[in-house]
Amino acid sequence: MLLSVIDEFNEYEKKYGLIEPEDLKHLIAESERLDFDCLAFVSLETDTIFNQLQMRDMLKELDVLFDKTDVNKALLDKIKKAIQFGLTEDYMYIKFERMNNQLGAA
Repeated sequence: MLLSVIDEFNEYEKKYGLIEPEDLKHLIAESERLDFDCLAFVSLETDTIFNQLQMRDMLKELDVLFDKTDVNKALLDKIKKAIQFGLTEDYMYIKFERMNNQLGAA
């Protein structure tokens, strides 16, 4: 998965790097276990995009994951930095993008 922040027209994109599939699977599993409203719905099979209202909730979810789970802390920091940037201007979104070479790998 590629983590990035995009604008509403997908004309601007700031990339935050790749997320290892195993790290993302663990993040999703812990988010589901904790009954989160946003991070539990990141898809391994398709692109997932969150708006700014959801990003605010995701920050709270990341804090819980950081304090109460063994999810990769560097991954949590990477997502948090992307969200913080995505909240600096109106009409920005965070995107978890499935890479073409991941097709069939989920």
